[in-house]
Amino acid sequence: MIRIFWILILLLFISCKEQYKEVELDLKNDVTIGSHFDNGDRIYLKIPTKDKDSLYVFTDTGGGYTAIYPNVVKKFGWQNKIKNFKSEGESGNIIFSEEIIENNYYYPYLNHRMRKRIDKPFYFAPDNNMVSEKEMELADGFFGQFFFMGKAWTFDYLNKKVILHKELDLDIKSKNTQKVGFKKDRNNNPLFGHPSITIYVNGDEIPMLFDTGATFNLSKNAQLTLNSKETIGGSFIAQSVYEKWKKENPSWRVIENGDVISEADKQYSFDMIEVPLIKLGQYEVGPVWFSVRSDEAWSKYMIKTMDKVVKGAIGGSGLKYLVVSIDYKNELIEFRENYNR
Repeated sequence: MIRIFWILILLLFISCKEQYKEVELDLKNDVTIGSHFDNGDRIYLKIPTKDKDSLYVFTDTGGGYTAIYPNVVKKFGWQNKIKNFKSEGESGNIIFSEEIIENNYYYPYLNHRMRKRIDKPFYFAPDNNMVSEKEMELADGFFGQFFFMGKAWTFDYLNKKVILHKELDLDIKSKNTQKVGFKKDRNNNPLFGHPSITIYVNGDEIPMLFDTGATFNLSKNAQLTLNSKETIGGSFIAQSVYEKWKKENPSWRVIENGDVISEADKQYSFDMIEVPLIKLGQYEVGPVWFSVRSDEAWSKYMIKTMDKVVKGAIGGSGLKYLVVSIDYKNELIEFRENYNR
């Protein structure tokens, strides 16, 4: 899920109205990116650097920022490449993408409003106090929404592959293809890269964030119940929908306080519910576990970066059953049972 702090920083860039010309990507053919599907439902990518090494980064279409972690900046000796930006009383450290990454198709998207403050694509370089020790142990960085914007991707959960496409011709007439919503300005320029899509549960249409990085941190009880390790891919649902599901489907499994931020404090623990089947396109897949979040998490906070109020986020616990292709430029998403392009 998204980091609220970095959303607030990104919102500071919103100020102008002119049209933005997208940068042409140095992409001659489709590229299969080195990847690791942890537990089959959370995606890490290997991004080659200019010095012939690579970054091992956690990726998250629902994430708020794109960052290189401080221990990795030190490891690669990139401290002298850090620049400081200041905007309306806020400040932070960044590294320009071109200084460390060769191919510009690995650069984050720089929308026209950001470009008024920073003139080249960049990665954040947060301080140690902004990144947990656990995060730095597991990855070299966190690549969120802006990494994916302006490009076309396939997340092949079945064969554990991530493909970046030169072009992706999705059939809008297909029942397995749907339009994707993005928050835009009055000139139809995309402001953020949090995609809204639709899933169906028991015939009900539910708007959702497309969130490949959605993560559960399981309580000890949930780990035993699911015979699982602590951190796995998940999905999220609004409290009001959760209550409806429980009332109408008393046989569905529930794990109280199963998803935890702090196991010692129930205020930061969330119930989980197992939905036997959801519908993505024409495919019914499941079971899918969801963790509960307040309605305000979507109506008050996520709406800042989305085109509509959604009722949750669909992540790896539901996406892992299919091949998912998403074209950010043409605003389409497709679900398939196999990859045959």
